Amino acid sequence: MASPKKGGERVPTGIEGLDEILQGGVPLGNTVLFAGTCGTGKTTACFEILCRGAAAGENGAIFSSIEAPDRSLANMRSYDFFNESYIKENRLIVRDLGDLMRDLGIAHPDTGLSVEDGNKLIHAIAKVVDDNKVKRLVIDSLTSVVGHLEKRERIRTFMREFTRAFQPRGVTCFLVSEVSPEAHKYSSYGVEDVLTDGVVLFSNLETRGDLLRTIQVIKMRGTTHSRSRYVMDLTPYGMVMVPVLKSYSKGGGD
Repeated sequence: MASPKKGGERVPTGIEGLDEILQGGVPLGNTVLFAGTCGTGKTTACFEILCRGAAAGENGAIFSSIEAPDRSLANMRSYDFFNESYIKENRLIVRDLGDLMRDLGIAHPDTGLSVEDGNKLIHAIAKVVDDNKVKRLVIDSLTSVVGHLEKRERIRTFMREFTRAFQPRGVTCFLVSEVSPEAHKYSSYGVEDVLTDGVVLFSNLETRGDLLRTIQVIKMRGTTHSRSRYVMDLTPYGMVMVPVLKSYSKGGGD
């Protein structure tokens, strides 16, 4: 594998194919958007990145609005990369994002979140990061947060403040963005993908009656990388990637 041509320290995701594409991993402190439709493997990829980091001595945290922590962990126990010791030793922190927002008194379903509410949420997450020496942070999903902010200017302010909070701490962030397959975009409001350092697209490829998961690095500041599309399989050992063959994309051939 070629040595990095740009940037400095890298954070290996632990997903071999993805690290090869990124010439060693995500540049330290980058904020990366994992965009895609439901069922394409975004959450599992995030957990694998956190668990691979925990195994290497880097603490990680995930704030989820998709599933309750106990349900999320139950789903991860079928993968070899997960180890219960990560939870017991606080190397992997799993928190309910909705509960955190309610505890902060910023869950306003009728009026949405203000800029001040967004800052409160960032500060609360930062406290967990600092208290547990977290170096890998996942928000699953960012869509659920920015949906409460509603207005593009509020979303833009939130994204700027989020990056300013965690980049100086040397925390590498992975933010999940839910998009519909017909949208042909990487974020719900067209702001999130512009203000992040990287975008990784998770999608489906239908061929010969099968629905294959695919992954593609759209952008990543601080490194050169391939923009090719790869077929991705979620195995018991973790995520495996292979290049998409032309016969797959065309749906023909032997």
